[in-house]
Amino acid sequence: MSTLDFTNQRRVSWGLFLTVMFAVICGMIVGNALIDQRSSFATEGAGQERFGTYSPVEEVSDGTYRQVMETEIAAPTGTRVVLHNSNGQTKVSSWEKATVWVHAKKQVHFQSGWLGFLGLGGGGNLSEAKKELDQTEVVIEQGDGELRILTKVPKWRSEVSSSIDYEILIPKHLALEVESSNGSVEIENLESEVQAKSSNGKLEIRDVAGPVTVSTTNGKFQGERIGGPLKAESTNGKIEAQQVGGGSELKSSNGKIEIELLNAPLDSEKVICETSNGGVEIRLPRGSGFHVDLKSNNGTVRTDFELAQSEVQESNRLEGHVGSGGGLVQARTSNGSIEVKMD
Repeated sequence: MSTLDFTNQRRVSWGLFLTVMFAVICGMIVGNALIDQRSSFATEGAGQERFGTYSPVEEVSDGTYRQVMETEIAAPTGTRVVLHNSNGQTKVSSWEKATVWVHAKKQVHFQSGWLGFLGLGGGGNLSEAKKELDQTEVVIEQGDGELRILTKVPKWRSEVSSSIDYEILIPKHLALEVESSNGSVEIENLESEVQAKSSNGKLEIRDVAGPVTVSTTNGKFQGERIGGPLKAESTNGKIEAQQVGGGSELKSSNGKIEIELLNAPLDSEKVICETSNGGVEIRLPRGSGFHVDLKSNNGTVRTDFELAQSEVQESNRLEGHVGSGGGLVQARTSNGSIEVKMD
């Protein structure tokens, strides 16, 4: 074979190779476009089948996209409303209608490159945001006397974060249970039982006539105008409760405890405050009668009330009766002072 023939054959081979590669690349582009189109259709279909109405996806800032879901559900008397939120703020209040109104603001935030490292936006696009928001679901179930509002978010990835902020209105006579993994919780203006749990975030409850049970792992609890009884527990955070009626049990591993009682506890009631690291302050109305029992391992104890009968009275230990006696007011701390004040 001549050198010329060999050269021509090599040129033909390279031309054929480039032609094949060009066809493959074009096929991949078209195929991906079709896949993206099918994904878009699937997303739109799934959105139409979900409970409630969904707003269009909008970009609210660089790398951050939002979509709002809203719905209203019938809630027969005796229904218990249960809400679980994985990531985001939660607000629950009451209204006069016999339905539950759910307003859920779904949000996805993309991070990329140095912007992602700095906690800023810059990644993702509208198509990707729609896919992520489609997987950030509000699931509503009803049965066995409960209305359950559940949250499903995509598996965690360092470059994408998803959250849902809830605003919910319920009839004030319905019992409520809220659990939040990451985000603040606010509850107000209800008449029945309230249970609330927050792993990471502040917990606020105001104007609740019924019994309240709350717990927070990393965050402050603040309560105002609670009919009681109140049971609150915090692993790392302050507990502050004002205008509380009925017995109370407040416990914190690391944080101060403050409580203001509307009335002294009755003979059958107890007010118990315990913390490992922090002070305790208890306020009671003037003229109250109760049995007081205070102890601090490293700190002083004192009361504004005069003891009618003293059993133990030391700098870090006090026990006795105030007035005609009544229910128990007990406080314990490992490190901090204890004060029982007169309002």
